[in-house]
Amino acid sequence: MGIPHRSIVVFVAALAAMAALAPAASAGRSAGGTCGRKCPADTTPPTVSVTSPASGATVAGTVTVAGVASDNTGVARVELAVDGGAAVPASGTTSWSGTVATGALANGSHTVAATAVDTAGYRATATVTLNVANPVADTTPPSVAVATPASGATASGTLAAGGSASDNVSVARVDVQVDAGAFQPAAGTTSWTATVDTTALADGAHTLTARATDTSGNAAAVTVPFSVANGSGGDVVLADPSATNGLQLLGRGRAAEWGSLSVVLYWEDFTSKHSAFVRDSATGASSYVPLPADNLAGWSDVAYTMTSATDLWVLGGGGPMAVRHYSLAGSPVPTTATLVSDQVFGDTDSRQGDLLRLASGALMAVWHQQGETGPQGLWLAYLGAGAAAWRVTGPLQFMITKASKQTAVQHPVDGSLWVFSSPDAYGAIGAVHLTEAAGDLRVDWTDPLYIDRAKYELDGPDPENPDLSSAPDPSTGTIALAYQSAHRQMFQTSPTVVTGSYPMVARIPASGPPAFTLLPVYVERVSSLGLVVRPGETWLGYRPIDQATMTYDGLAVSVLRGGAWEAPMSLGRFAQIWDRLSFGVSRPDYAARLSDGRLHLFPLA
Repeated sequence: MGIPHRSIVVFVAALAAMAALAPAASAGRSAGGTCGRKCPADTTPPTVSVTSPASGATVAGTVTVAGVASDNTGVARVELAVDGGAAVPASGTTSWSGTVATGALANGSHTVAATAVDTAGYRATATVTLNVANPVADTTPPSVAVATPASGATASGTLAAGGSASDNVSVARVDVQVDAGAFQPAAGTTSWTATVDTTALADGAHTLTARATDTSGNAAAVTVPFSVANGSGGDVVLADPSATNGLQLLGRGRAAEWGSLSVVLYWEDFTSKHSAFVRDSATGASSYVPLPADNLAGWSDVAYTMTSATDLWVLGGGGPMAVRHYSLAGSPVPTTATLVSDQVFGDTDSRQGDLLRLASGALMAVWHQQGETGPQGLWLAYLGAGAAAWRVTGPLQFMITKASKQTAVQHPVDGSLWVFSSPDAYGAIGAVHLTEAAGDLRVDWTDPLYIDRAKYELDGPDPENPDLSSAPDPSTGTIALAYQSAHRQMFQTSPTVVTGSYPMVARIPASGPPAFTLLPVYVERVSSLGLVVRPGETWLGYRPIDQATMTYDGLAVSVLRGGAWEAPMSLGRFAQIWDRLSFGVSRPDYAARLSDGRLHLFPLA
C-alpha cells in the first residue's frame, strides 16, 4: 500500500529542521560549554600579588618569594624573573612560592616580577623591589704602628711598649715579638700596650715587632730597632779603634780557645785588613790584634784554632788553601801578632773544610776538591806536635765532594778522629774514621752514607745541603753532631717560599749506631748552626723561621739540659740574611753582626 503524499511532505520538513540545528550544537561544545549559542569566550586575565618579602626589604643569601594568584577559569602557572631576566617556574598556583639566589646579584636594588598565566593564556604581573646586601669578603689587611719605643731608642729595666692599629672592618688582636722570640698578646687593639722586661735581654741591639690581625684573619706587622743598656755586661760590642768601616766575621763555625782566652776573627769592610778580637773570659780584658798581611790568597772563608796561649793557626781560602801560623804577644791579653809561617795546599779548585787541634798538640787540616781541575775528593794534612813538615793524605774518593761542608772532631773515648762531610743535594752525611799513629794519620774506614734517610728515616739529614757542626762530649762519651734533619716543611706565602727543617743533634759513640735528639723548631734548611757542648748541657745557635713573616734573620740559642730543651734565648737579628755565626769551643760564646751593623759577642755562661 503506498504512503499518502501529505505524510511524505511532513517527514522531509522534519529532517531539514534537524539538519539546521546540528551545526549550532557542535560549536558550543568546542568552546568548552554546553550552553549552545549563548556560551561566551574567556577574556578575563588572572590576578597575582606578592605577599613576602615586602617591597623595599633588605635581603641576603637565598630568599623565598611567595604570593597568591586567582582567575575566573583557572591559574595555569606562576613564573618569577629578576631584573627582566629569564622566567623560572614557581611552585604552586593560587598559592605559590619560589627562591631567588641573591649571592649571584650585585649588592643594591633589584626587581623581582611574579607573572601568573591562566588557562586561556592571559597573563598578569606583580613586582617587588628588594635591596640586596650580602657580606663582602674582607681582603684588606690592618695597619699597625709602634709609638714606643721610638726607632733606635735605648731602653732599660721595664719597657712600656705601645702603639696603635686600625682596620677597614675591625682589629681582632695585636701581638708583640722581641727579636726572634714567640709572639705574645698585647693589651688592647686600636690602642695597644705591652710590657718588655729588658733585663732578660743582653745589652745591645734588639728589635720589637708588632703584628695586628683583623677579624677576617688578615695580618700586618711593623718592626722597630731599639737598644738595651742595663749595664749587664752580657753583650760585648766589637769596637776596633783602628777601623773606619764596618766589621764582619771571618769564617763559619768555631772560634778559637785556649784556657780562658777566646779569639774571634773579623775583617774590615772595603779593606784587606784582618784582625783578631781576643778576650779573657776570666777577667773580661780584651784587645784588637791586627793580623799581618802576606802574599797568599785564602781569606774568603776560614777555620782557626790555637795550640797554645800564643799560637794561632788559620786555614782558609777559595783555592788554593793556606795555613797561616801567628805568634801572639802582649799582656794581660795579646796585643800584637807576628806571621811565623804559611803553607799552601791544593789548587784553585780547593775549598776550605775544617782545622782541628788534637789532644796530642798536633793539627789536622781538611779541605775538598770541587772537580773542576781534577777528581773530586777529601784531602787531609797533618802536622805533628813539634814537627816542621805537614803530611798530606788524599784524595779520599768515597763520595762526591763538590759544594760540600766538613767538620772534624776527636772522639773523647778512644781518641779517634772523625771527619763528617755533607755535599749539596746528596741527602746523606758521609764519615771518615782515622787514627793518629806514628806521627801521621791512618784512615780506618770511610762511609759515604753514615747518616742517611734509608737507615734513619726523618732523623737523617735534610736532602739539600745541611750545615754541620760537631763537638766532643766527654760527659756522655760521645761526639755531638748537629745538622738540619729531614723533618722538613715548605712554607709558602706568595711569592715567598721558605723551606724549614728541624735541627738534629746526633750522639755518636766510639762504636755502634748514633742516637738522635730533635729540636722541634723550623730553621732555614741550609743556614749555619752553632753547637757548644758542656758537661750536662748542649747549646745550639740557629735561625728560626718566623712563619708569620716568612723571615729567618733572627738569632736564637736553645739549651738542652736534663733531656729537655729549655725556652730559646733571642739574641737579636742578623744585619743580612746570610751573615755568619761564630761560636765557642767549650764556652757558649756566640758572635754575629746584628741589625745595628755592629759585631756582637754574647758570652752566655
